[in-house]
Amino acid sequence: MEVAPETEGHMPLNELLRRAGLAGIEGGTVSVSSVTSDSRRVKRGALFVALASTPVEAARHMDEARRRGAAAVACASDRVVPEGMPWIVLDHPRRDYGLLCAAVHGHPAGFLKIVGVTGTNGKTTSTMMVSSILNQAGLSCGLIGTVRNELGGLKEAATMTTPVAEDLQGMMAEMKNRSLQALALEVSSHGLDQERLAGTELAVAAFTNMARDHLDYHQTLEAYHRSKRRLLEYLAPDGTVILNGDAPEYPVIESLVPAGHRMLRYSLGDCQAAEVKGSILDMTLEGMELEINLEGQVLRCRTPIIGAHNAANILLAVAACHSLGVAGEDLVCGIDSLQQVEGRFEVLDVSAGFRVIVDYAHSPDAFETMLATLRALTPGRLHVLFGCGGERDQGKRAEMGRIASCLADHVMLTDDNPRGENPDRIVMDIKSGMDMGHSVPYIPDRREAILHVLDQAQDHDVVLLAGKGHEKEQILGDRVVEHVDREVVQDWAAFRDGRKGKAP
Repeated sequence: MEVAPETEGHMPLNELLRRAGLAGIEGGTVSVSSVTSDSRRVKRGALFVALASTPVEAARHMDEARRRGAAAVACASDRVVPEGMPWIVLDHPRRDYGLLCAAVHGHPAGFLKIVGVTGTNGKTTSTMMVSSILNQAGLSCGLIGTVRNELGGLKEAATMTTPVAEDLQGMMAEMKNRSLQALALEVSSHGLDQERLAGTELAVAAFTNMARDHLDYHQTLEAYHRSKRRLLEYLAPDGTVILNGDAPEYPVIESLVPAGHRMLRYSLGDCQAAEVKGSILDMTLEGMELEINLEGQVLRCRTPIIGAHNAANILLAVAACHSLGVAGEDLVCGIDSLQQVEGRFEVLDVSAGFRVIVDYAHSPDAFETMLATLRALTPGRLHVLFGCGGERDQGKRAEMGRIASCLADHVMLTDDNPRGENPDRIVMDIKSGMDMGHSVPYIPDRREAILHVLDQAQDHDVVLLAGKGHEKEQILGDRVVEHVDREVVQDWAAFRDGRKGKAP
């Protein structure tokens, strides 16, 4: 989404630098209208910030920016600046880029109570819960995350979990213009590593859990966890930290919380220090009933959202909204009104005597949590269909195969964004961890595989379609094809019932 800068017209470059907290330059009287790091998005009067990894790439992008009408350029070195253009050398290019984007949009984060949520699993669900509860309580709240962005009355599908600084600041400026009061912001490890939150202060910094994910990018588990912990760098001086008291990494994060900040810990387990304690009173595939002890105040609520991991997400949302002043009765109303989150433990009604679950689980931790929950709730057989992404973390494949073979009665392997990698290699990696070995069926075409599993399911069974969740595309080599797990199930049910639907 392209959003116009908050400031009307142009401003002198040195004024922009001053507002960003950066030093001015000689010749800084040139007028600047916008800030971007994408040379393809440069418009006349823009300040182009080159973030390319090599001087050659930076020079190429800056030359394109000059041709498109950039007023000035910024980069890490003056050796690659186009001749005759005002230029700035940035000591911390990614951080400074975020600060410049915030400045050109009038520092919109200062007008919003922002709840930033990070972790391996639960970010999407938790932020959607925070947004829903705050809106229900009368505190108008926007949403930025993996599935969609909500800017007041404006909704759009998301293209990345945490947008680049130019887009993030523009979205927050739009929320300010629409008089929103709060924002539930999903924060990825990539976003933190690339400092996309620079120029943004959080009223609440919340952590779900930290398991294994994105090692293709971060290389090591410690580097991945270190990126996640950087969320604390953006906490406002009077901000609150929300911690998962049941997570193994909780003591490490707690030790890093700056002195003087309020801290709320949530727990479904035996964390005695937790200020927000929860217990599941009842759970079926139709929903669950919770009791929450919120700093001595007991709340009872019911929700169609199920799973112990989702109960933990509810506790995080309750703690975050409580820290923003939402009263207990409004918290209960907010939880009671929660709806299923698209592609996150989404129970589909197929009226066939069995249940179908669509979920995004694609890391070993999320996958095991999902299967363990369904194992306990499934009276019949538990079927699971999944694959692993190509050109991504290969080390998790065998582990996910092991989990599936231990917890499911029937496993079907299929493709899940193989990208440019040989799908057969991916499947062999998965099978290497499975007790069932080479006997596990593999149908490459995901639609065909789903239809096969649905035809095999019987009364009282549960079918889990894992890995794609809300996604609407498959990446097959150099092709991107439309595919939505939910729609395949709906087509199957409609065709079976004689209604209009795509034939299997």
